[in-house]
Amino acid sequence: MKTKLTLLLLFIFNLSFSQTKEEVMEAILEKDHLMYKSPDGFNNISDILKEKFSEEELFEFTTHEKSNLRLAAKLVLIEMNKGNVIDFLTSEIKTNEEIKYIDGAYVDNLNTVSLIYYFYTQNRIMKTLGYLGQKAAERLVFNSAEVKQMNKIIMDSEVALSAYVREKIFKYEKSDKN
Repeated sequence: MKTKLTLLLLFIFNLSFSQTKEEVMEAILEKDHLMYKSPDGFNNISDILKEKFSEEELFEFTTHEKSNLRLAAKLVLIEMNKGNVIDFLTSEIKTNEEIKYIDGAYVDNLNTVSLIYYFYTQNRIMKTLGYLGQKAAERLVFNSAEVKQMNKIIMDSEVALSAYVREKIFKYEKSDKN
């Protein structure tokens, strides 16, 4: 009985805080930053977008003029292994925008290209870790044809990159030449 009452209260509590699609969109669009995952684990934009919007709607958001919604949709699709990361990357190179990115205590203005690259490579590494150790997974991902293509596209562009992206491209492109 106590368990049923607790579950009922949690359900009612959750319903009282649920947002409509329009409210979610409004909340995202009024912000000038992107907090993809919140430090407390609640109100993660990735979870909210996956819960409230269809895959088709997420793809529509990837061309939105507001960078935080556009980028959040692309990151969710990357996390879901959907979409073409090369297309996501090249479209962000064309916009060449920076966004205030918040991840826990980490706050920085980053080029959206850097975030696409970081999320894609980290997503792939995390999915590969179950089979390999950290270093082997990283080598496998950064030496993959898709990441090599991303590196070439990025190197041919004039976007300002994060230290992480510069370091990874330099490390793995340099090792190819040796």
